[in-house]
Amino acid sequence: FLFNTNPLFSFIIYPMNTTTNTPAAPVAPRLVEQLRQACAARHYSDRTAEIYWWWPARFIRHNDMRHPSALGMDDVSRFLADLYSLQHVAPATQAQARAALLFLYRVVLGDDRQAWNELPAPRVTPAPVQPLTASQLRRLLGYCNGQAGLVLHVLAGCGLRLSEAVNLLPSSIDLEAGRIRVYGKGGVTRMVPIPASLRDALADHLDCRAREDRADMGRCFGPCGGLFSGSAMKA
Repeated sequence: FLFNTNPLFSFIIYPMNTTTNTPAAPVAPRLVEQLRQACAARHYSDRTAEIYWWWPARFIRHNDMRHPSALGMDDVSRFLADLYSLQHVAPATQAQARAALLFLYRVVLGDDRQAWNELPAPRVTPAPVQPLTASQLRRLLGYCNGQAGLVLHVLAGCGLRLSEAVNLLPSSIDLEAGRIRVYGKGGVTRMVPIPASLRDALADHLDCRAREDRADMGRCFGPCGGLFSGSAMKA
């Protein structure tokens, strides 16, 4: 029985392969990948791309995990209204959510109807800015020591954003020329002069990081990476 040579028997046990080797249809990228590609094409910063995905993800969860293409402007309006009336978010936060959802529908999903212009926008009142005086700044910096103090001195002396200080590398510091290469928003780089009062402190810090890198390489951990450690940024 196991060696039956009847062709009908072999056809039943081993059916013919009737499938053809047709190429599979291309799979559409996920929504998050479409949004990231749209942000990258416009040279948006990583932080902007993160925010522009965080709000659509929250919008989807708010609507029982339904795809945004199955939703419309009425659903967006209700979501924004709930942010303000039920969750009591600030108008600036509501404006951020509105911008992210408009980017999702207009750019990512290609829904560029004029009706989106009628989506109510929150009225954002800019908060008054009260800069520190020179004496207040000196008093504040006098309380800061160590690496965290050096971070604040770089922020105040070079006029950097916190995100720009986070992305600084040891190779960004040119002590001979007295300048720092800063990687800003949207991939834009600029050169910033180093105050004379910071050069010695930065030189000592670079020597310390070089020793840490050599020690990490000896332990097979790899170099430390950024100019400042994560603990200094948290402080």
